[in-house]
Amino acid sequence: MAVFARHQAALLPRGSSFDPIMNREELTLHVKRRGLLRTGFVYMLRALRRLIDFDLMVVETASGAPTGSPLVEPYVTRQITADEYCQGIRLLGEEHERPWAFDREDRCFANLLDSQLVGYQFYANQSTTIRAGLEFGFRDSLTYVYASFTHSDHRGRRLAESRANARRHVDQAQGIEREVVWYVSVDNLAARAANRRIRPRKIGYIGYVRIRGRFFCYASPGCKRAGVSLVSTSN
Repeated sequence: MAVFARHQAALLPRGSSFDPIMNREELTLHVKRRGLLRTGFVYMLRALRRLIDFDLMVVETASGAPTGSPLVEPYVTRQITADEYCQGIRLLGEEHERPWAFDREDRCFANLLDSQLVGYQFYANQSTTIRAGLEFGFRDSLTYVYASFTHSDHRGRRLAESRANARRHVDQAQGIEREVVWYVSVDNLAARAANRRIRPRKIGYIGYVRIRGRFFCYASPGCKRAGVSLVSTSN
């Protein structure tokens, strides 16, 4: 226990003039679940981001074929309209507002409980802005899934999987079968662990660094072969 405590102290920033990169509770949970080396890696990246505007992300894909039923009792899982989404996020907060997604005909599949929106995710068939001046680009044979959200009171019930299968069943009925693509920051270990449940295929890495307002982008050979990249629109 003494060694473990010393490692914890070494990973916590000294002083109280700024927010800690990881609070003690999060740090303890990371070490217990993922080990000291992985926790140190996550901490190092987060600390580096305080000095440099950058990100490195792993890109994964999954089959477009259904892997099961979208039904999870007592939830209703289906595609929703812009009006339904706007009404549903009133209790969730302004950070969930995405009017532009419906303007460009991205699709939203959601979980509803007694008509209340408790989870959603969007699907895009065209390049998507991920932050001002930067787009995530992919070939036409892929569908990009983004902004996946499940309310904290309803997590652990495979609602994200049910939303994915709802989208797959809709596409299958229309004779469409596209692989789904997404990216996750390499230090987001929780999201990467959750994604392993659906057995994704890793195709490579993408990343960027922003220097004096200009983005310099990277795509690994695997991503280039798959037609996936980051595109700077700020030049």
